[in-house]
Amino acid sequence: MTKQALQKELLEKVKPGAKPSDIKRRKSAGDIPSAPPLPNLAQENKQLKAELAQLKATPPNLFLSGLLDTKQRELEKVRKESETKSNTIRLLRENLERDTKEQEISELKSQLKATKQQLDNSLEARTKALSDFAKQYEKTKQLATELEQTINQASAELNQGDSEITHLRTKLFQATQQASSLQRELNLNRINRHSSPSNSASLNNYQTKLDYFQYALYALMAV
Repeated sequence: MTKQALQKELLEKVKPGAKPSDIKRRKSAGDIPSAPPLPNLAQENKQLKAELAQLKATPPNLFLSGLLDTKQRELEKVRKESETKSNTIRLLRENLERDTKEQEISELKSQLKATKQQLDNSLEARTKALSDFAKQYEKTKQLATELEQTINQASAELNQGDSEITHLRTKLFQATQQASSLQRELNLNRINRHSSPSNSASLNNYQTKLDYFQYALYALMAV
């Protein structure tokens, strides 16, 4: 039988005006432990004897009063322990919440840092692409300017060549006209030579001029 069970049994038996000799311990199967170790049983018997001695030496009312004070002290102790545990649980919960928030903040900072790094990399890549585009644009613009200058120069040279060709064609036409005129005169002189021998020198002169114009005509045609 435990101490609490014994106290309960004593409270049931003790009545106002009862004598200590009237109190007898009731024995039953429930009072016998199932298999308690011998040292615990000896200690329990010793404790029960001490309580019985105290009960015999103390009147019932005083005993109940002391028992009530003991229970009140135990209750106060339990209340303080409960309050301490509640405070401990509250502190643990607060610490857990604080740690959780700190962990969440740390994770958010890590995510923010990673996002910022991605944005920096993207901005750097776009800036480089824009710089490369600007360089390529300037190069293309320069090439376009050089191409335009080359086209203008070639056009001017073509125009100049057209002018020279027109001039040469004009000279060729004039030379052709002169050659035709000389050929007619030469033919006429040949006719007259048969009729008059004195025209041989004049005929040779016309033949020389005709040869010269033919050479000049060939030269113009070669150009």
